[in-house]
Amino acid sequence: MRLFFFFIFLSHCALASHCNYTNQGQTLKCSHKSLTLDGLYAKREVLFALPESPPPPKGYPVALFFQGSFFPMKFERNKSDPFGGFNEILTIQALLEAGFMVIAPKAGANLFWQSNLIGIIYDLSSDKYLINKILTEIKAQTFGHADTENIFALGISSGGYMTDRMAHSHKHQRFNALAIASASYAKCGGPYCPLPDEIDPNHPPTLFMHGRIDPVVPIITMRLYDKKLRENGVKTKKIVQNTATHQWLKKAPKAVVSWFKAHLR
Repeated sequence: MRLFFFFIFLSHCALASHCNYTNQGQTLKCSHKSLTLDGLYAKREVLFALPESPPPPKGYPVALFFQGSFFPMKFERNKSDPFGGFNEILTIQALLEAGFMVIAPKAGANLFWQSNLIGIIYDLSSDKYLINKILTEIKAQTFGHADTENIFALGISSGGYMTDRMAHSHKHQRFNALAIASASYAKCGGPYCPLPDEIDPNHPPTLFMHGRIDPVVPIITMRLYDKKLRENGVKTKKIVQNTATHQWLKKAPKAVVSWFKAHLR
């Protein structure tokens, strides 16, 4: 019954986002806000945006969005941006129009996430501290009226590994589903990909999006992790673009929204 009313709400808020084209249609900007949180060692910036329409009674479902390496999170992209950057902003727009709150923390120094860095124990890292703080602020309704029973995560490259990290190191918060672009298991990095011996069957359903000719993160690393998840009863889906390299895929906006909506509670 709850899902029925949520979809009724979505039908009323279709095409509801603060996103507009500029620069003769070459740039898409989505209105957003910024919140600075005290990190473990330094202050960290978190960008966020809400749908244009009022929230449903239980609040907006939440999409936690992780940037890729050396490509700082922005709510503005140009059609000429590298790594399929324009498809990233289209994904943000699609999530907002589908009624999702989008929360996008910036990686430390705008560089990369600590999920898979050699020599760093993630459980003691500043990134884990930040994510736990963000989850606390979500529950406190700091970003807006959030539905804490419907939280999702997505990201690309370093942010894709960080997305999978939600399933392993932040189990106190149940993520309904994940969407991973150009990445694999949380501890992998590029061609180096030591898969875990055991998989938690409660790992969130995971959508993988990958370019077949990705020279940075070989597609085989995604395929092997996908296989391991499925063998352990985890629901997955793969989308592969034959001509794509290390980038957001053209199908990402619709695919991510469809995957997340299919796993709403």
